[in-house]
Amino acid sequence: MKKFLCGLSMALLTIILAFTLTGCSKAGSIKKAYENEGYTVESHSASEEDLKSAGLSDEEAKDASSYEIYLVYDKVTGKVPVATYVKYPSANKLKDSLTVTKDDGSKDTSVYDKAVETGNVNGDCWLILGAGKLLEIFKNA
Repeated sequence: MKKFLCGLSMALLTIILAFTLTGCSKAGSIKKAYENEGYTVESHSASEEDLKSAGLSDEEAKDASSYEIYLVYDKVTGKVPVATYVKYPSANKLKDSLTVTKDDGSKDTSVYDKAVETGNVNGDCWLILGAGKLLEIFKNA
């Protein structure tokens, strides 16, 4: 009986950890990294219009409640946005959003690959506006 309970406990613990770790987002660590450098960061739920202006398709924008927009404000006044990043529902959704389907049905991931290469993608977040030190903070978070 003791072995059975121990095995059951281990199985439940493994399942709980699997669900916990798969739901991790980079948005919090990115926000903390900017705040540690003295920037002010605010987030708000995205609207369909916000997402469309960020380049998402009409289909993706319909699910606006699962996206979040983060604005990073300058150190001096805290009022001028100097960087903007979008938190996607998952890293896969982000990759799908930056993947283009060609006329022949093949998938072109060159936009996504370039964004990863330049550091504009970090986990499930995409840096839309920000360069120099702001990009470095985003990449290293």
